[in-house]
Amino acid sequence: METSQFTPYALPAIVRIGVIGHRTPRDIAAVANAARQTILKVKDDCIRISPRGGCRFVVLSSLAEGADRILAREALAILSGESGSTGSLCAMLQMSPGRYISDFAAEESRAEFAALLGSAHTTHVNPPAASPR
Repeated sequence: METSQFTPYALPAIVRIGVIGHRTPRDIAAVANAARQTILKVKDDCIRISPRGGCRFVVLSSLAEGADRILAREALAILSGESGSTGSLCAMLQMSPGRYISDFAAEESRAEFAALLGSAHTTHVNPPAASPR
């Protein structure tokens, strides 16, 4: 039977948001604003199509300096404690946290990385690449 009326889902919608960006964006405020506006729009759309089930967001980030952390911070700020939606952070690291953190020169950057990593619901570390023969 065909119907033209939209029926909202009762199950939660799962939305994954990922980012790859520059380490030193030219305009950090503009990047943060664009991330914030995009997350809010996707959240509103998700709640519209799944009002009874709510929305669960998974933010995928390498937690690198710059755009990756901007998205992680904005998403967690918007999605923590919101009714109708929840959010979690999945850290996608290119190497072990110990090696990764050594790449950040400033103590403030290392502290932010550690804090975001600590707030991650899950962490995935890519295995080292095989050496060429």
